[in-house]
Amino acid sequence: MMIIWLNGAFGARKTIIAHELQQKLPNAIIYDPEIIGSALMELVPEEMKENDFQEYQEWRCWNAHLLKRMSKESGRPIIVPMTLYKNEYEEELIGYLRRAGIDVYHFLLAVEKEEILQRLLKRNDGTFEWGKNKLPEVFEGFRQIKFTEIFRNHSADTTEIVASILNRITE
Repeated sequence: MMIIWLNGAFGARKTIIAHELQQKLPNAIIYDPEIIGSALMELVPEEMKENDFQEYQEWRCWNAHLLKRMSKESGRPIIVPMTLYKNEYEEELIGYLRRAGIDVYHFLLAVEKEEILQRLLKRNDGTFEWGKNKLPEVFEGFRQIKFTEIFRNHSADTTEIVASILNRITE
């Protein structure tokens, strides 16, 4: 039972690396916690809405329980490309999974602020301002979290990072 959590600011190429890892780990599952977050944002009435779905305890709880069940019942590696920057939320999710006996490799894909901003601009999907405004909080939060390993992710070529992650999870 193994979960590979790919953390990093928005634009750190978490999803790209997740898909590259899945190519190397063919039975791996990519799990996107944002799907539950999007559902919450759709379902919750305006007067209860948060600015960020991670603020909902239900988001953290439901993802933690579903990841635990999927890991234990499928026995397959699970890759989670998700920004998680609040230490207490990291404990609620990743700490819970580790206490349940699941090996969680929590990697940070570290990218400089200027590079993140350039990547977000290239996306052209309307997330630039939101992502830019969140960066100070995200970078500060990363300083509080203990990661399995931190990878500098400044290059467009992600091959080396994927190889390093595969090396680390098979030690």
